[in-house]
Amino acid sequence: MAALSQVQWEKIFGTFSYKEGKSGRVIPDKAWVAANIVRLRVPYGNDSDPLIAMLYCHRKVALSIEAAFDELEQAGLLYLVRSVDGCYVPRHILWKPAKPLSRHSWGGALDLNAKYFPYGSQKQQDARLVAALARHGFACGHKDGGLWKTTYDPMHFEWTYVPPNKEQP
Repeated sequence: MAALSQVQWEKIFGTFSYKEGKSGRVIPDKAWVAANIVRLRVPYGNDSDPLIAMLYCHRKVALSIEAAFDELEQAGLLYLVRSVDGCYVPRHILWKPAKPLSRHSWGGALDLNAKYFPYGSQKQQDARLVAALARHGFACGHKDGGLWKTTYDPMHFEWTYVPPNKEQP
């Protein structure tokens, strides 16, 4: 799976106006947020007594995220997710205002296990976790995850699904 181009990304998730916030944050148009960002509850951690994460994401990836976590739960693999670290986080890449918007600004990227797999690390998430997310449209930012050739971001899972027949997911 390869990262989507910006044109593909905006065709799927839309465009929005925003104001610059502090420290690389952005404040998207409220109408776009209301129409597109939804709240999810996802289980993680202990398979027998999971924790619940409250997560905000784009409505077009919500079912895929839920399905991936359901798959992990059914397979007894929730323990592979030690933390759910965000999906909809409107900001610039690396929190730097000079950089473009992060895919998190649209709620189409998901960070998992950030403390254990930080940005820049060449560590790789468990292949079973990566495969479960991939089956539901997400590529991982680790070394061989398919998103980038020179950047390592193993906590990062990004939507890469291109709908057939140019339909929206």
